[in-house]
Order: sequence, then structure tokens, then C-alpha cells
Amino acid sequence: KERLVETRTIVLDLERANEDGIPATLSTQHPVARGGYQEVLLHEPDAVSFRGGSSTLPLLVGHQSGEPAIGRVDNLQIRDQELKGVLRFGSSQRARELREDIEQGIVTDLSVGYSILEKRLEEDTLVATRWEVHEASLVGVGADPNAQTYREIPMEAETEIEAQQP
Repeated sequence: KERLVETRTIVLDLERANEDGIPATLSTQHPVARGGYQEVLLHEPDAVSFRGGSSTLPLLVGHQSGEPAIGRVDNLQIRDQELKGVLRFGSSQRARELREDIEQGIVTDLSVGYSILEKRLEEDTLVATRWEVHEASLVGVGADPNAQTYREIPMEAETEIEAQQP
């Protein structure tokens, strides 16, 4: 018998990532456990607003709002029920170290600081129908497992046919 084996080649363009920032998913509609109930943040254009109507967010470490930002998140958009943006880093030593850790795949998780403006209850789930984002943070372990740094990576698909022994 023959079986079809597909492989993918991933080419990381770190030079481009350095120039263009690091694409990231900041939050999704993934339910998050909140002490006895689940919380879902709706990700529709009219559900999400940004503090002061800004088109950028401060990028913090661990939601430490008393510390200076290590960068910013711009190009904010709701796409495919996710809040996406591009991480841009400052020139401080801490910012450079964290950027390097992201590029090496060591730091990956993100979280957002937000306020719920309107909500509804659906059984044991609180659904935030309008919410305001204040900041984005690099965190050790995020509550939303889909909120992570990523790269727009071109993939080249290859197909090979492998003969199987009877």
C-alpha cells in the first residue's frame, strides 16, 4: 500500500520580524475559569474598545502598571474573533532581553488588562458583551492559552508518497 505523507517547511524570517515587530494574538473568546464561573470576552468590532480611544496599547510585564512599559502594541484589530496586534519594543535592557526571549520561543504568553462595561449571564458563564482594553502584558502563563506571540510564517507544503511494506 502507498500512503500519502505531507511535510511542511517553516522558514523564520527574523530580520523581517525585527523590522516589523512581532505579530501576536492578545486575546480570544476562549472561556477562562474565574473562581466558580467561566468568563468569555466577545471579540466583535463593537464589543471591544481601547482606553481613551487609542490605537495603541502599552506593553507591560506581568500587568505591572507601576513600572514603565517595555514597548507598545499597535496595529490593533479584531480578526477571526481574536484581538491581534504587533508588539514593538523599546530600547531598554529589559525590553531587549524580553524580545530576544520571544524570538527564541522562551517567552510566548500574553494577557490583557481590561474592564467589563456590559455583560450577560449564560448559565455558569459570564459573557462580556462590551469591554475596554487598558494594556497588554507578557506573562509566564496566560489564562487564555491562545493569547501568544507568533510570526507570519510562509509555509511550503511538500507531498511525498511512501511505499508501505505489506
